[in-house]
Amino acid sequence: MEGVALDVVGLSVPGRLFDVSLQVRAGTVHAVVGPNGAGKSTLLGCLAGTTAHDGAVRWNVRGRLSLVPQRLAVPSWPLVVAEFLALHVGARPLTVGPGHGAEAQARHALSLVGASELADRPLRTLSTGQLQRVLLAQALVPAPAAVLLDEPEAGLDQESLTWLDGQLQALRRRGATVVWVTHDAARARTFADQTTALLGGRRA
Repeated sequence: MEGVALDVVGLSVPGRLFDVSLQVRAGTVHAVVGPNGAGKSTLLGCLAGTTAHDGAVRWNVRGRLSLVPQRLAVPSWPLVVAEFLALHVGARPLTVGPGHGAEAQARHALSLVGASELADRPLRTLSTGQLQRVLLAQALVPAPAAVLLDEPEAGLDQESLTWLDGQLQALRRRGATVVWVTHDAARARTFADQTTALLGGRRA
């Protein structure tokens, strides 16, 4: 694909980001690399529209923007995975329950990340790697134009890391634009099309 999917100019958040500019090409995986405290997650929050900032963030893609957080606050209700995803797909509150057809979409989302066997598992019983698969499934239905990944490799074992590498490739094949926040520079060099390094809230 050609063209710029994301144009960031002079992005600043007091005490956290300082005049950061970057461009992300459409349909590519763009890694934002840096140590803890570098400002990576703050940058992702700005791109997602959840963090107030100065400067410009221009998305030049049409469609859904999905955010895959590093952690999930698991609801205290005894939900199984398919129910949790169905509520997300239908954008409905827990007290109302999932809408018609939402559970089928939820199970389809799990199939996209190779986790169909988790559909009837209680959400609270999942391992870190299994929960990461559920978070990615949540981001894939409805199909997104762009995906923001906040250190998805955190806490994963080697088997889950191999799975994650495959998911990055699959997102690229689907034509999604991916911004991937990571501290793993070696993995970024291997799997990203472009890389931006942050250090102390500035481009390194």
